[in-house]
Amino acid sequence: MSAGAQPPPELAGRGERGGLRLRAAAMLVLLGVLLHGPQLAGPFTDGLSGDCGAMFSVMARNTERLGWRGLCPAINTAPPEPGELVDHYNHHPPGLPWMVFLATRLPVQAETAARLVALLLTLATVLLLADLATRLSGPAAGGAAGLLALLAPAGWHHGLLVNYETAALPPMLLLVRALVLQRGPTALAAAWGALSDWIAVAPLLLVRGVTWRRRVPAALAAGAVLAGSFVLGRLFAPGSPGETLAQARLASFLNPAFDGGAWVANVGRFLAALPAACALLVWPRRAGPLRSVLGVLLAVGLANVAVFAFHATSHETYVLLLLPYVVLSTATLLFPADAPPGRLPLIALVLLLAAGSVQALAALPERARTSQAELGDAFRAVTVEDAIYLHPQGVPFTFLHRAGRRVAPPWGVVDLPSAVVRVQDWRQRLGRPSLPGFVFTHEGEPAPDWVAALGPGESRGGFLFRALP
Repeated sequence: MSAGAQPPPELAGRGERGGLRLRAAAMLVLLGVLLHGPQLAGPFTDGLSGDCGAMFSVMARNTERLGWRGLCPAINTAPPEPGELVDHYNHHPPGLPWMVFLATRLPVQAETAARLVALLLTLATVLLLADLATRLSGPAAGGAAGLLALLAPAGWHHGLLVNYETAALPPMLLLVRALVLQRGPTALAAAWGALSDWIAVAPLLLVRGVTWRRRVPAALAAGAVLAGSFVLGRLFAPGSPGETLAQARLASFLNPAFDGGAWVANVGRFLAALPAACALLVWPRRAGPLRSVLGVLLAVGLANVAVFAFHATSHETYVLLLLPYVVLSTATLLFPADAPPGRLPLIALVLLLAAGSVQALAALPERARTSQAELGDAFRAVTVEDAIYLHPQGVPFTFLHRAGRRVAPPWGVVDLPSAVVRVQDWRQRLGRPSLPGFVFTHEGEPAPDWVAALGPGESRGGFLFRALP
């Protein structure tokens, strides 16, 4: 605690516990590396996690081509040529895309570089959770929190997730630690959080009892970063505030396709991964920093899945913001402050870790599939680069990253009129009205009627290509 700083009221009059010991931190880092290290290499896998990693790798590849204009990340499926219209991605602050781009400067494959960023962020989250639990409830709770963060199904499944939730967790926890326990640089944590994702700075609005001397510099730092990110995004990708609000509406429960039952099932399935998350119902009765920290972590996690309720039904990563609350509440419930570790809490912890490990291991074979990456490699090998390709059912970024061609759309279903419009639009963007366009489908699979109406196609490398007018 800095000289002259007053301890929070909850800590006044009693000694503050020390933080995570170096030996315990080293063991948690070693376990995290052993757990995730073997998956650092290789192509991105099918599914949401691989798709996220591929998207940020595409952004990094475009940043290298664009130079300073790449400060606002771009998602062009092929590296943009001079004069080509760039599709900038300004829905989030640019911190994570910048980190992935810097990692790709290392002499490793793009997939490994992106996963390395995720691993470092995951390890930071684990250490910060373990440190919080140690300070709030003692070394036993700290060790339990670190192990649960690594071995709980959500933590294990998303340990190499390259996405905004992974990036938001470390600065959010650092900010909570600085605000509630007055440990660490508050303004720096707020700035880092604002550069990662807006949800990471939510504790600034939720933590009570913080002096203005600490809150104002943090709020100014976060506001400056958020404003800078907004201006940067609008500079390269102009749009009205109404468009931003419309995008936010589609991500919420106001989306006409929102399924409340699917939302409850997804969030409930995540929480059920830790039966001891009954700590949700066993709120600490005594006032203190533990109650403050848990309250903020729960509010942030619920806000993420409530504000973006529609996305939370189809993107399981959105519930990852609940992991800090579940882990910390479970660890401190099993190992209360100033109570010696008993046999029953240790047995419960072992059972929780074993159940989580079994559940995570059972899902590994399915999560290891790389069909989309393999199809992307085959597609790149049998098609000419100087053309525009469309897939009627849309293709994931896992495919697009490996294909390295101008393929559209990345998602959604198209028909003949919209396909022709897309190709004409891309030709106009590139200034090349005669650039050929093709619709491709997987050979052996039935093609939509509008594709078959284009006439006979050419079979190459497991794909069937039909020329667009």
